[in-house]
Amino acid sequence: MTLPTARALQKIENENNLLKHLDLKSYEQNKRVPKPSEIARIEAEKLSHNLRQKLTHIEENYSVWFYAQVFPLFPKWLRISNRIKRNATDPLNNLLNLSYEVLMCARAE
Repeated sequence: MTLPTARALQKIENENNLLKHLDLKSYEQNKRVPKPSEIARIEAEKLSHNLRQKLTHIEENYSVWFYAQVFPLFPKWLRISNRIKRNATDPLNNLLNLSYEVLMCARAE
């Protein structure tokens, strides 16, 4: 298994575990995203550019589901409708962006 595929599968598994921990709808209840076993099978194509595009698309679908479950947990005054990674102007997206940057820096050390 390549590193990008392993990373995508680990991210999906971590998000799914959090959804279950919070008693939210897990990925198993979302029929629009492929199962992790199907994601691993995509790797067999051995087309690095196509593999990256497919993994990115799959991760995006999982993220949309994840944030649709998590955002309602926040107070209404802070709640947003979608995740914005760049040029965010609302406090919640900016907080998430900062948190991810801190995690990436800590991971790099």
